[in-house]
Amino acid sequence: MYALNANQNWKQKLSVAGKVISDQVFLNTGLEQTLSVERDLKCLGNIQYRFRYAGRSRTSEAVGGDVKRLPIKTECIDTVMMLNALSEINGISVMLKEAYRALKEGGHFIIKVSELPFTGDLISLSEFVRFAEGIDQYSGYERFQSDAEERGFIILKSERLVEKTGKYSRLISFRK
Repeated sequence: MYALNANQNWKQKLSVAGKVISDQVFLNTGLEQTLSVERDLKCLGNIQYRFRYAGRSRTSEAVGGDVKRLPIKTECIDTVMMLNALSEINGISVMLKEAYRALKEGGHFIIKVSELPFTGDLISLSEFVRFAEGIDQYSGYERFQSDAEERGFIILKSERLVEKTGKYSRLISFRK
């Protein structure tokens, strides 16, 4: 999960989703503060290195953490970004609650998700959806949008994207 303290033109930056936080820090010199929360130590080190390389280590920090327990104050973030990470999160409802808590009133939550959850063709989609909903995991973008709205988020935009693999994903922008 990425938390940014500035408005930015996010659509243009998402074509390089693997290094979005680094691009945001490098290209948006108006960012007052950037916090990247990452649980994978290798990714965490890579993000910290990129912040130093961009000369923004004073205003940008990558910290190890859990997106269900963000190490930040309530209502202190302007923008939260999460890209292709929902399938890795246990406790989607808790993560939504935490993102809502962290955002300032009027703040933005930008998320990119696959339209359908990955099943590996080991289980039918309907069975996986039933299972995922029962244990609070990602079960598809429609359910996620609905859960976010129930949490208090307002959908500003939901755009369908075609991935290189031919599968579809969604870029969704919410406002608190």
